[in-house]
Amino acid sequence: MLEDTLEDFIKAEGLSPSKFYASLSKVEKEGSRRDLILLKMIQAQEDYKAFVEQMRQEAKRRHSEEEKDNGGASSKTASAAPKVRAK
Repeated sequence: MLEDTLEDFIKAEGLSPSKFYASLSKVEKEGSRRDLILLKMIQAQEDYKAFVEQMRQEAKRRHSEEEKDNGGASSKTASAAPKVRAK
């Protein structure tokens, strides 16, 4: 959701992604406290997306291993695991 908002903002401002990220780098070095808080929020959102993707991959890997160990049959624990979707 935040990513879509940022993309819309970049387009509306007529910026390229590289210029936008260069300005974020400048804020990181010279920004006000308020600017830094916003920047950390943006970075945390990206970190969360990466974390969710890693957890998905790990769950998929474990599920594959479990199926291999069980001769292709899924166990009850693997099928009962909730499915997580990143936004």
